[in-house]
Amino acid sequence: MTQDQQQAFKHNQEMADRGNAKAQYGLGLMYFTGDGGEQNYLKAAEYFLKAAGQGDIDSQFYLGLLYEHGAGVEQDFQKAVQYYQQAAEQGDTEAHYNLGMLYFTGSAEVTKDIPKAIDYFTVAAEYGNANAQFYLGLKYHLGDGVDEDFDKAVVYYQQAAAQNHVNAQFSLGGMYYFAEGVAQDYQKAIAYYEQAAEQGNAYAQFNLGEIYEYGHGVEQDIGKAKAYYEQSCANGYEQACDKLQQNR
Repeated sequence: MTQDQQQAFKHNQEMADRGNAKAQYGLGLMYFTGDGGEQNYLKAAEYFLKAAGQGDIDSQFYLGLLYEHGAGVEQDFQKAVQYYQQAAEQGDTEAHYNLGMLYFTGSAEVTKDIPKAIDYFTVAAEYGNANAQFYLGLKYHLGDGVDEDFDKAVVYYQQAAAQNHVNAQFSLGGMYYFAEGVAQDYQKAIAYYEQAAEQGNAYAQFNLGEIYEYGHGVEQDIGKAKAYYEQSCANGYEQACDKLQQNR
């Protein structure tokens, strides 16, 4: 622990003992991250609980996170929902996204509810949450829980892709490559696939390999195709490894 961290820890401890909610949150966060010298989720939960009881939005969010993952507390999805909802009611967009994911996936304690997930994702997306934007794009793309709407899918994917969301970039590449609800545009497909490939997306790398192998929208370039297949294979995509074996 650095001297600054020691001083911050001591200050937060003194103020937390006096009932200061922000200091309780700060102390909880130090235990959560280990910046206080010791990572201790149980102590983090203890201080987050004190601050959350005073309405601290960040502590409510982190309690949701701890209960969702069973870190320092017994895993309890209902309590996770409870604390995320408290944070969401105060405007925490990440809490909206996490609630969306809990209802999107479902569990023994939280019934899967896609329309409710969509509602939470929509709020988070409006405030710029890239993951929420991606999942909304995916839902409208697949017509899962909502009416299929390629126009909305493209809009949400584009919002997420602009924030460098790799799966949104890959999905947009696919929509333009396969003309799913949009006019086929190999150049746009390549541009989005390249963005995703640069982030290590093996599927985008493989698709670029095929594009250059067969000359779809570009001049055929076996060397580039091989390079993309090698990247994809190195990132664990077996089909790309098979391609390299076939073309030896």
